[in-house]
Amino acid sequence: MFQELASLFLVLGTCFGHLESPKRDAATLADLERYVNDVMSCRDVKGLSLALVKRDGSVYTNGFGLRDITTNAPMTETTLLNIGSETKAFTATLAADAVARKLVTWDEPLRNIFPSGFQLQDKFRSERASLRDLLSHRLGMPSYWGVTTAVMNLTITEIAERLKDFPVLYEFRQRFLYSNYLFVAAGAAVETATGEMWEDAVYNHIYKPLNMTGSRVSTTLTDADWSNTAYSYTIINSTAVQNPEKALMPMVREINPAAGVYTNAVDMAKWMKFHITRGKDSSGRQVITESVLKETYDASMTMGLDGISRDTFPVDNLSFDYGLGWMKGIYNGFVKTFHTGEYSSYSATLTFLPDVGVGVWVGITGSRNGEGETVRDVITMYALDVLLGESPWLNSTTGCTYPSPWDPPKQTRDRRNAHDGDVTSDDSTDVSDYIGNYFHPAFGTFSVFQDGGQLKYSFGVLLRGDLNLQSRDQFYQTLDFPLTFRMVDFPEYPKGLPVSFSRNDQGAVSSVKIPYLEFSEPPVFNRAPSH
Repeated sequence: MFQELASLFLVLGTCFGHLESPKRDAATLADLERYVNDVMSCRDVKGLSLALVKRDGSVYTNGFGLRDITTNAPMTETTLLNIGSETKAFTATLAADAVARKLVTWDEPLRNIFPSGFQLQDKFRSERASLRDLLSHRLGMPSYWGVTTAVMNLTITEIAERLKDFPVLYEFRQRFLYSNYLFVAAGAAVETATGEMWEDAVYNHIYKPLNMTGSRVSTTLTDADWSNTAYSYTIINSTAVQNPEKALMPMVREINPAAGVYTNAVDMAKWMKFHITRGKDSSGRQVITESVLKETYDASMTMGLDGISRDTFPVDNLSFDYGLGWMKGIYNGFVKTFHTGEYSSYSATLTFLPDVGVGVWVGITGSRNGEGETVRDVITMYALDVLLGESPWLNSTTGCTYPSPWDPPKQTRDRRNAHDGDVTSDDSTDVSDYIGNYFHPAFGTFSVFQDGGQLKYSFGVLLRGDLNLQSRDQFYQTLDFPLTFRMVDFPEYPKGLPVSFSRNDQGAVSSVKIPYLEFSEPPVFNRAPSH
């Protein structure tokens, strides 16, 4: 079926072999594109980029909808968009290249790579942790995504040096715990081992050999690039509002090795073909040693079983392991290698089935009610069925209702604020008690101050807002521009996110805990002595 589908791609301007059955091909491709448009319509997706590839060289790329909802500029196959954590596979591939060149090994201690004195959170981690541990998320350290959005204004090397002060939740190699900062540190380690900046290495060892001429990283975007970059958006009060991507750039630039790639459907097709052909470029030249690259796909840490199964659905679509910058799972009986990505409101996923040599990449600019993951999944699964020559088990109706009718839709989250059930009145609270600087050795200073009678806070480069009193030592934290749109992600906190202050034995405010910076284990900032 793919040969027939590929034949019709010729009609759309992509070069393939001779036509065999145009009418049947046209119906197949028309169904695929109709399905994509129908899902975009019912899920409020304004812009989508799609690439399908097969090992034999067949390629389909296309853009759907708009790249800019304020100008109605169309999305095309060459429109750039951020791919978030799919960048991690780029960093892992650079690491594989360094391993193949014998500049570093997967398992040597990081302290042998970094300058003397490098430490992690304890002696055991400091002595044993390796590049493999960083690239497979097994340091036991939370994500600290809220810290990421705040931007600490550090280089990737400075972040690696501060890892020793990042609190951990689990023992070393005990449990998979995803964190962008581990890939930032991995990027710094590869830089140190090779003497080449991460940004330069991406161009020199990936973009140029694979002829990914349209791709960029966040630190190299020019004005011309921005004129062809899709802007993500957020649905706020039923209205699509474009996100301030340029104002958010410090965020992604600080974590480039984890989320810094901007690319398009044409180049992602080349990237997928590189992996499907086990490290070869379009001419068949081996760019990275196959055996070393393969190690990035092999399981290094279990993530836990997730996804859908034939117990309820027509197919299995499961994930269970993490390699090095790649996740592992099964789709409809075939081993799949994949990774997802989210940043701002962009959402993307790349999936390839190595045994049969097919791949699908989907990137979107947003969706309603946080449905980005669902949109990516239903389009990926439909496209994989097309590539496999299967009759798709999803259609325009079920693509819009998924996971129904097989699985009842999940209940929406309760909008009750976490503090509302425990309200106490304390009119005597003097908000000036909280004014001051609070310090954390890894994350820096959280400042509380008054402006025009309003208690406010600032942290990092981007995180600003109000602190509104709820009760003694309990406040609601709001988010100012450019992060205001992120409040949509927390419908359970309509009045703002919780912030809690603590007092010492003398009754003086001594520390602050900020769940937004990490909900699983909110970091505690201790009050700096006043002078």
